[in-house]
Amino acid sequence: RARSSSAPRCRAPRRVSFSAPDSRAREGRQRHATIFDREQLIRFSHCDPAAIVFFPRYFVMFNNHVEDWFDDGLKLGYANVVTERRIGLPTVSVQCNFQRPSRMGERVSLRLGVERIGRSSIGLALECRHGDEVRVRMQQVIVTTSLEDGKAVPIADDIRAAISAFQQGAH
Repeated sequence: RARSSSAPRCRAPRRVSFSAPDSRAREGRQRHATIFDREQLIRFSHCDPAAIVFFPRYFVMFNNHVEDWFDDGLKLGYANVVTERRIGLPTVSVQCNFQRPSRMGERVSLRLGVERIGRSSIGLALECRHGDEVRVRMQQVIVTTSLEDGKAVPIADDIRAAISAFQQGAH
C-alpha cells in the first residue's frame, strides 16, 4: 500500500562501529580509534519492577559517562568547563537502539568514541555491552554553547585539541 507523504517514517538505526580508523571516512568523521570504556554496575535504582534497566536510565548513565570522559579521558574537568568557563554542552540529537535488556547486578561496559568534530558540535557513539553482547547503541550530538546567551559557540581550542589527542590515543 502506498504511503502518504505526511506519514512519519522510521529509519533503521545506523550501526555504530567501534573499529579502527577507516581511510574512506569523510574528513571530520573518524571511526573510533580510541574508546573511553568504563564498567558500570546495574543497580536497583536503574531498574523497573522487572529488574531490568528502565530505558531512560541509559540516558543518565551515558550522560554520566560523557562527564567522566571530560574528566578522565580529556583531562578537562566537566564541572570546570560548565561552571567556571560557562560553556554548556547540551545534547541536540540522540538516536538510540535498545537491543537486549540489562539486569540488576550485572556489570556492563559503557563505551564512548568520537564520530566527528564540527565547528561547535561533537558527534559521539556510545555503547553499553555485557561481555560480547551489545545491549544499547546510541549516537549523540552535543554542542558547545555560551551559558550567557544559550547560543552555539565554536569549540574552544583546548577542548578541540584534547578531543583530537584522545582520537589519536594520546590521552
